[in-house]
Amino acid sequence: MSQLLATYRRDGERHRIELIAGPEGRRVIDRPDEGPVRLIAELDPDEGKPQAMAVLNGDGAYLQRARAGEHSLGRILDDEAGAEHRAHAA
Repeated sequence: MSQLLATYRRDGERHRIELIAGPEGRRVIDRPDEGPVRLIAELDPDEGKPQAMAVLNGDGAYLQRARAGEHSLGRILDDEAGAEHRAHAA
């Protein structure tokens, strides 16, 4: 299950920031229209949207930095994890 938290465009490409619930916790991911999915944060099972929004807009200011064009943010998910998150989007 995924929850859309925000969208932004960088270099003309749309990105979706999503909160993904899994058995071991939650992940905040950056999913571009094309290319690899990036892991922004891993949250505990009892954490949710408030903590995810703090990551996006708080001290790290992920969303502001991503919109400004910083490409090295987040960790690219490996093929298996990326495929799992792409399947959630379908």
